[in-house]
Amino acid sequence: MSQNDHYRFQKFLYEQNCNQHTKTSTLPDEWGHSQMTEMKIDENIFVMKNDLHLNQNIKADTDSTINGLFLTFYFQGDMEYQSVVSDYKVKSKNNFTNMSIFNQEVGTDSLSSGVLKSLNIVIKKEFLTQNFPKTYQHQALLELLNQQHCAKNLKNKQTGIEAAFIAKELYQYQRDGHFERILMHAKVLELIYLELQTMFDYNAPFFSDQ
Repeated sequence: MSQNDHYRFQKFLYEQNCNQHTKTSTLPDEWGHSQMTEMKIDENIFVMKNDLHLNQNIKADTDSTINGLFLTFYFQGDMEYQSVVSDYKVKSKNNFTNMSIFNQEVGTDSLSSGVLKSLNIVIKKEFLTQNFPKTYQHQALLELLNQQHCAKNLKNKQTGIEAAFIAKELYQYQRDGHFERILMHAKVLELIYLELQTMFDYNAPFFSDQ
């Protein structure tokens, strides 16, 4: 496989371990060492940890049927995502947080060789509908999520000190017992609170052009 090859991302995922709450996948060994762990917090919230040590640049198509909000905490490495159905584009920055919304998104991931570490929190539309205040921002968000092939940046800025601490704690968390899952659930909700609290402030801008 050459450095210029273009892949279908899901096709090359190897599922290593799977149970009711956690699924771990890897990429082909010739690409380098990799581990991607998906944890189900509840029916509407998922956490994904990416730990990649790539020996070549990778460009791969990916798609998602999830309708909701994505929080991405970038710790290390260079990666870029470009939508093929909209003008949405995001590029990683170390110690930055990106907040975006997606509905049936299709695009291309470009991953640079080296170490790539990130944490993703996926929040489905159902959670937003049930838990967020009925402000004009909330209604605008739901209207966007009703659009097919929707993708938009809401926020892209340096991660706050408190949020960075919790995000790294979640990234490093290894336990999978009953009470440990309760603790993780609480920390995920706290991190969601820290990142989203200003989005529904009447004095704060709703969308970011960064």
